Amino acid sequence: MYCSKCGKELSGKEKFCPKCGNVITENVSQEAAKNQRREENQIGKKNSVRKTHRGRNLILFGLCLGVLILGGVSIYNFILSRQYEYLAVVQNQEGKYGYINEKGREVIACEYDIAYSFNENGIAAVGNKNGRIYEENSEIYDLYDWKLIDSKGKELAILDEYDAVAEEGVFSDNGFLAVGKMISEAGDDFFEWGYIDENGDEVLKCQYYKGYFPQDMDIYGRWNKEGMTCILDKNENCVILNEEGATPFSIPAEKSIDIALADLLEEEGIYSAAKQISTDEEGDPIYEYGYVDKTGKEIIPYQFTDAGIFSENGLAAVEKGDKWGYIDKSGETIIPFQFDATSVFSENGLANVTTVEGKEGYINADGELVIELDSYVSSAFDFIGSIAVIYNSNYDCGLIDLYGNEVMPCRYKAIYNAGRENFMIVGQKTEGELYQYGCVNDKGEMVIPLQYDYLSGFGRNGWMAAGIKTGSLNESIDIYSVDYLNESGEVELELPTEYISGNIFMKVK
Repeated sequence: MYCSKCGKELSGKEKFCPKCGNVITENVSQEAAKNQRREENQIGKKNSVRKTHRGRNLILFGLCLGVLILGGVSIYNFILSRQYEYLAVVQNQEGKYGYINEKGREVIACEYDIAYSFNENGIAAVGNKNGRIYEENSEIYDLYDWKLIDSKGKELAILDEYDAVAEEGVFSDNGFLAVGKMISEAGDDFFEWGYIDENGDEVLKCQYYKGYFPQDMDIYGRWNKEGMTCILDKNENCVILNEEGATPFSIPAEKSIDIALADLLEEEGIYSAAKQISTDEEGDPIYEYGYVDKTGKEIIPYQFTDAGIFSENGLAAVEKGDKWGYIDKSGETIIPFQFDATSVFSENGLANVTTVEGKEGYINADGELVIELDSYVSSAFDFIGSIAVIYNSNYDCGLIDLYGNEVMPCRYKAIYNAGRENFMIVGQKTEGELYQYGCVNDKGEMVIPLQYDYLSGFGRNGWMAAGIKTGSLNESIDIYSVDYLNESGEVELELPTEYISGNIFMKVK
C-alpha cells in the first residue's frame, strides 16, 4: 500500500501519511472496490443455474448497487480528505499578518498586527495594536486588542478584558490558552496570567505567573493531556495545578519552573511529587520524593532524594543519597543505584548516564553501558530517533548514531530539533552574533544548505519555512525571501514577493 500523494510505502494501518500528512483514503476506496467485485462474482456464481433473464436482472441490480456503494465510498472518502487542510501565518509588505494555504493562496486576509498559528480545531488568536504600550528591561512593546477566529476568518470571541495572549498563542491539548492582564505597581508594568477556553470563556482567572511578560510566556501555561500544569503562584512558588484550580500534590518550592513543567508535560498517570521532611543546618527544606496519581494519591512511597519521569519502557531515574538508579512503576529497583547522573530512556531504549568513574555514555534497559563516548565529548543529550547531540569542550555540537559513531563532527555553534525525527537544524556564526542555518539528516548529510537566515522547523505537512534576509521594513521588521522546503531540500512552495516572512503549516479541521 502506498500514499497517493507522495508515494511512501505504508503498512496499511496509517490514517495519515507519516511523510507528507496526506489522509489515507484512496486505498480504502480501492479495497472497498475489490471487496465489492468479489461479492459480485460470488453472486454471479451462486445464481448461474437460475433462469437467464433473472440472472441478467441480478447482474444489473448488482452493478447498480456497486455503483451506488462505490459512489458512496468515494463521497465519504472525499469528505474525509477535506476534513483537514494546512494553513500558515504570513506577513505582507505592510507588516500585516494573514494566512495562506499550501497552494500559496491567501485564505485569510493580511489585516492583523499580530497573528498566531491555528490549533487543530481551527482556532487562532489574532490582534491589532490599540495604542497602549508596556516596558520591560528598557524595551518598549505594543499591546493589542485580541480576538479568536476560525479557519475561515470568522470572529469567534472578542477578548476585550485581557491585555495579552501568551507568546505564540498555544492552545494546550485541553483547549486552554494563557491570557494576561497588565497591572502597574510603583510605576512598573506587570502581567498576571489566567486561562480561557476555545470559546473565549475564562476558566481560571488571572492570578498566576505575576511578572511574566507575554514574550516570556511561550513555554509556560501549557497543560498535559490529563489536565495538569505547573505554574508560579503569586508568591513565585512553583506549584501543580489542575483544571479546577486545585493543587493535588506538591513539588519543592524552589524547583525550576522550566524543569517542573517539562517533566509534567511528558508524564501522564503517575507523577513525581515531594514532601518536606526536615530542614538542613541553614534552615533550607529537605524533601523526600515519591510518585502519585493526578489526584495526589500515593502510588510509590516517598523515599528518594530526587525522582524523574517514567520513560516509555516503564522505568524512571531516581536518586538515593548521591547515586542514581532506575525503578519500575511498582517501585522495584530494576537498575541499581550506581550512576552520578542519569536521563530518561529514549524511544530506542537508551538512556544517557555518567558513571561513578566519570564515563559519559548510554545504557540499555538492563543497565549495561552499550555506548561509551570518546573523551573529547563534554556533554551529550537524549536520542531523537537514531541520532543524539554531543558537545565538546568548546561548546561545538555534533551528532552520534545508535552505536556511538560520530556521524557529524562537533563543528557547529547551534543545533536544535527540526521537528521531525532524525533531522536537526544546525547553525554557524557569520558576523557578530548572526547565524546562518541549514538542516542535516541522521547520516550527518546537509539536506538543506547552510545559507538561510532562519529555518522554522518542519510543519505538520512536512514543509520547512526557509528565509533569506533581503532587507528591512523598519527597525523591528526584517524582509525575507521565503521558500517552503521538504525534507529533501526541494522547494514545494515559493512564497510570492508580496510576503516578507512565513511560519510553519499547521493542520486545521
